[in-house]
Amino acid sequence: QFAVALKALIDAAPVTFSTQVDLSHLKNRLDGKITSQLNIKHYQLNNIQHLISLESINLKGNLNFSAQATIAINNNAIKVSIPETDIRLLSSQLALKSLQLTSENQHLLLKNTTIQHKQEHSAVTIGDLQLSIANSQGKQDALLFDNQLISVNAQKITAQFIQSRAEKLSFEAAINLGKTATYITDRKHTLAAFDAADINHLTYSSDQLAFEDFELSQLLFSSLNSETKQPPLTEIKRVQVNSFEFSNQLATIKSINVHQLGSHILIDKTKKIANLVDLSLLSPSVQTSKATTQKKIVTAVKTPSSTIQRPENSHIRFSIEQIKFIDTQPIQFSDKSVSPPYQRDIYISQFHLNNINSIQPETPATFELIGKSNTYTRFNFNGTIKPFIPKLNMTVKGAITELPLPQINAYIQSILGFNIASGNLDSNIDIKIKNSNISGKTHINIRGFELGVAKNYQANQLKESTAMPLNVALGMLKDSDGNVELDIPMLGNVDNPSFGISSFIALVTKQAIEETAKQYLIRAFLPYADVIKMTLSAGKFIMKLRFEDLIYEPGQIDISEKQQTYVNKFIQLMKDKNKTMVKVCAYATAEELPEETFPTEKDKINWLNNIAQQRAEQFKKYITQHQIESSRLLLCAPKIELKKSGKPRISLSI
Repeated sequence: QFAVALKALIDAAPVTFSTQVDLSHLKNRLDGKITSQLNIKHYQLNNIQHLISLESINLKGNLNFSAQATIAINNNAIKVSIPETDIRLLSSQLALKSLQLTSENQHLLLKNTTIQHKQEHSAVTIGDLQLSIANSQGKQDALLFDNQLISVNAQKITAQFIQSRAEKLSFEAAINLGKTATYITDRKHTLAAFDAADINHLTYSSDQLAFEDFELSQLLFSSLNSETKQPPLTEIKRVQVNSFEFSNQLATIKSINVHQLGSHILIDKTKKIANLVDLSLLSPSVQTSKATTQKKIVTAVKTPSSTIQRPENSHIRFSIEQIKFIDTQPIQFSDKSVSPPYQRDIYISQFHLNNINSIQPETPATFELIGKSNTYTRFNFNGTIKPFIPKLNMTVKGAITELPLPQINAYIQSILGFNIASGNLDSNIDIKIKNSNISGKTHINIRGFELGVAKNYQANQLKESTAMPLNVALGMLKDSDGNVELDIPMLGNVDNPSFGISSFIALVTKQAIEETAKQYLIRAFLPYADVIKMTLSAGKFIMKLRFEDLIYEPGQIDISEKQQTYVNKFIQLMKDKNKTMVKVCAYATAEELPEETFPTEKDKINWLNNIAQQRAEQFKKYITQHQIESSRLLLCAPKIELKKSGKPRISLSI
């Protein structure tokens, strides 16, 4: 029996140590008890820097340690009981080559720890573990990250060893992360960030890891500094992962729910994504590291599949019952690389992907996508896909309705040399892709389709010869209502698709032989004289109908009281002639230009295009609010008149 008490300074840090020993030794048998307590306050870790063999590691921090232990020895069996171990590290810093880590406060608290050892068997149990790391930061070259809090609470931790080899481990835990973000170049640009991450009821036992749910909240991807005034590329309010299990290299997830996903895809004049953080700002060392990692991943992915039995630990397999989007926010697309600039908002009302299973690669996953674009375009698609076999295998069925074709003029006029003057597209598709080979058909109905010449306000060059032959061919395809309806076979390979062009040409030729001319049959419009003017075309002996133009004040967008008589008669006409479709063409004129100067002629044209587009959309919105189907109003591409006599107006035609 003996006792020891010590008070000392070690590298200027106060240290207290006490122990009481009560042991007996009889006939090769050792029994007794040892009780000890150790306290260390404000020990500076840089004092042990010389003990670290790697010169590239630099360690700093203020360490506080407190623990009390009782060692019981009974017939050479040892049991260590530690009621509480408290370790706190303040203002810590760790530097390893280009990587720097700092933390304001790290705290580890262990309660009710026991260690038992007898012969070759050992066991460790910890009743409760609490770990918190507050206000940590990291930096590697131009890449930085911040984290407000990391919190781990674990219970029922047990570990068993035989001859120092771990045989069994189990625990229950909850993990919580506070606001976290990664940046580039002194926090000017945010790569990714989230407000909180929580894993609840995490368990590990017998090589099986599981948790009930994992939730990430307020996610953000790619946000430039506030000076650019650009919205983030992607924002998500919440991501939930439910019922996760991992065992024997197999991961299973019941569901992944993505709440309120929204995106802004902004293409600038150089065809780059304007609000995408430029990864080239990272230093070469980080990029090299990322490239090396990607090379390893690609190598692993390209390893060919084989029927030879592999070891179970060769790769991880996974199964996800469902991925689902909930309350999706607008996906806003803007392209300034074309003229006029193109904008479109996509709203996904429903998306889910079911039965994603790498264990059974021949079993297809199913998907459904429903939504709308801008105000009137609707889409609805469903199908299957096999994502885990080398070649593409999928089926797609669905429809898209009321797609206004003039809005895509910015993409086709430079290629084909003409604009689409008017027309709405409805399409039904039924496609199968087997081993990358496409088969199926697309049914297309284009209502009110007319082509016009391409506009070039600066060069004053018109490509009428390009547009006219196609206009003639389309005229032969139109039915008596002025619509084009086609069934187009989908043939070819996904790497080099050919979508039944020969069938399209054959159809044009067939209808050209069968039909020599088409004309609209219009009658009984006399009650609407305020809206429609009728004239007889000399020499052609046919009656033509023309709507009177609806004149606007310069800069006017909405319907005014002065225009109500015209608009009311038009609404009545559309109700009486409930199958009539009307083209709505809005004009903007030079007198609507503001006094400010524009950098280029193109900017001036884009300004007027925007006014005309808004004028047409507001007119259609007003009319459809009076029980007129939106599909009967076909918006033309916005038009501009630069001559002084031109009047801001909307021109209507059947």
